[in-house]
Amino acid sequence: MKIVPMTALGAAGPAAVARVFVDGYRKDLAAMRADDDAWEQALASSFVPELMWCAVINNEVVGIAALSDATSRAMYPVFADLRAHLGLGRAAMLWAVMRPLFVERLPLPTGAGYVESVATLSSHRGQGIASALLTHLETLGPTVMTLDVTDVNPARSLYAKLGYRETSRKKAAVPRLVGFNEHIYMRKNLL
Repeated sequence: MKIVPMTALGAAGPAAVARVFVDGYRKDLAAMRADDDAWEQALASSFVPELMWCAVINNEVVGIAALSDATSRAMYPVFADLRAHLGLGRAAMLWAVMRPLFVERLPLPTGAGYVESVATLSSHRGQGIASALLTHLETLGPTVMTLDVTDVNPARSLYAKLGYRETSRKKAAVPRLVGFNEHIYMRKNLL
């Protein structure tokens, strides 16, 4: 396995990253629309290549993770692409939901990194890919790394195993709509 920046993937990068993202977040996305191809096309232009890292096995992107900070985020959904591939109604609803989650800058101190968009293809889970990606992100210079995960996401145990500790929880506004009860915020000091 190699860990490479999305920028190294060239023109194939956006589609490859979108494929992994959609596979990794299929359950969440299916609540809006259960069409992987539509999601992949709608989201392919959303990822910031300079912040996204990819795990590659046999020339296939099998895992992704991003590290952002107080100045930038790893995803900027493009409304026109959401509308073109998901329809106006879904695009408007997603824009309202995704903007605060993916676009707004985070109140992080200088030197802090924020882990985003961690996903592994379902066919490659349990092989240490997410662990390798997170370990790589730690080498990029942050003094502390933070992330949030939902209370129903099994990755919580992986994050704890890698040294992330819970710092706070925030209740979901509409649990039945989003499919989880709480966001769990976790942190790992690297110094």
